[in-house]
Amino acid sequence: MPVSIQPVTVSDIARVTGGRSFGNASAIVTDVTHDSRQVKQGCLFAAVRGELFDAHKFVPQVMQQGAVGVISELVRPDDFSGAWIQVDDIRRAMALAAAAVHHHPSR
Repeated sequence: MPVSIQPVTVSDIARVTGGRSFGNASAIVTDVTHDSRQVKQGCLFAAVRGELFDAHKFVPQVMQQGAVGVISELVRPDDFSGAWIQVDDIRRAMALAAAAVHHHPSR
């Protein structure tokens, strides 16, 4: 008998990452990526700031590509219209979010 897998929402991701969600918390998340070129409908974009590069500059682009929202260490911009999850540690949150979305494949 097949196991029914529940969809993962922005609210679920906020809970597992210890983040604060803003916007549509009931939006379904189908994938998590930090690569703006990989974003498609249903993705949550992890905006990572590095020493030389800040992925936040791709936020408008990924939203046009169908992302449900962004997970970031930064505060949600006032003019942002999608879901936003603010976290303390983006790299840790990205790993936890991906595990949740893909139903913990390492288990």
